Amino acid sequence: MDAAKTQREGTLTHRLCERVLSTVRNVDKNASISSVAKWDRDDSTLVRIKTSNQMYTVALQAALRCAWPLARITTVENYVEGTTEAQILLPSEAEKRCTAYDMAMNAPSARRLGRLANLLLLAGVVAFAVAITAAVTAPR
Repeated sequence: MDAAKTQREGTLTHRLCERVLSTVRNVDKNASISSVAKWDRDDSTLVRIKTSNQMYTVALQAALRCAWPLARITTVENYVEGTTEAQILLPSEAEKRCTAYDMAMNAPSARRLGRLANLLLLAGVVAFAVAITAAVTAPR
């Protein structure tokens, strides 16, 4: 029995749950993980967190967004139990890369740098055209 527990504690999913719980318990000391699901199609992990009070759900989402900026965090209402749960979808490595790239490319500073690079390229083309025109039309 101890070997099975030790093996389970060493899994990535167990370590992930421990990190989620440590983040969540900063907001709600009585929060618990209600379910964990591993998606085969894209290797994502879905974790649902039950809070002791519905008032903690928004604060919980904010804490999770700070801890995992690339994850998708939503609220799920459980009609059967009458509770609201926070849900965090942790993407696979490939999806994290794509999301991080999109976030970086859509950042205002990246867009400004892109415009500046295009402007400098245009200025270089104009300067080259002026230099060629001056060389061709110069008196001999």
